Amino acid sequence: VRMNIVPIMMDESGAIVESNLLMKITKEQYAEDILSGKLYMNSLRYFRELEQEGVGDEQEGALCIGATGDLLYKGQIIAKVKNLRAYYDFPVFCALSVPLNQVGESDYAFLIPQKMLREFMYDRTSKYTAVLINRCDFEERLEKALVQYKIMGCLGKVQYSDKIIPYSSEEKLKVAFCKRKKFAYQNEWRIALDFPVEDRFVLDVGDISDIACKVPIDNSEQEMKIEVHFHA
Repeated sequence: VRMNIVPIMMDESGAIVESNLLMKITKEQYAEDILSGKLYMNSLRYFRELEQEGVGDEQEGALCIGATGDLLYKGQIIAKVKNLRAYYDFPVFCALSVPLNQVGESDYAFLIPQKMLREFMYDRTSKYTAVLINRCDFEERLEKALVQYKIMGCLGKVQYSDKIIPYSSEEKLKVAFCKRKKFAYQNEWRIALDFPVEDRFVLDVGDISDIACKVPIDNSEQEMKIEVHFHA
């Protein structure tokens, strides 16, 4: 399966600003579901608890419920405190936003080292596949699906910061797009939906096989390279 043309944005100097390419590393049996547009979305809790595998961030999901209080020492107020709660029961779909680096006059590449592959291929008993997706067209179809099903949601890149930002309940979806800087190498992109789920939710955006393709991953591979060659 070959996807259609993927737009690559460059600045005036020829440096790539945005590759508009997403990669979803998934178990082999789920790859065809993604190509058919069925997106299996786990709760943020699921990804948060993958901290032990190096994927999730145990600090994501901080939500301010509005209450404040006082920090006391010997009866004296020395600081104000906020009541923070963790909120992570809404469904999330995650992918890698693929950054391309110049390796030649007209050649670009993205290298995924074995360590990173292993973090996403955490089930050692399963075979995995990489699904490459044209992000621009994918986001358009996602937005149409959300309107069709009357679902509120947010999509975009994850921001990486060591500062914990306590969002209000009205901004709760934003907690799905914040992780610590130690995870910045993941270059993660997400969509989060505004309702709670106990386990998972399947969002059907319609067939995307024209804007995506799958690439098998050999479990013994030391690294995985995505290359772009521009023709004169």
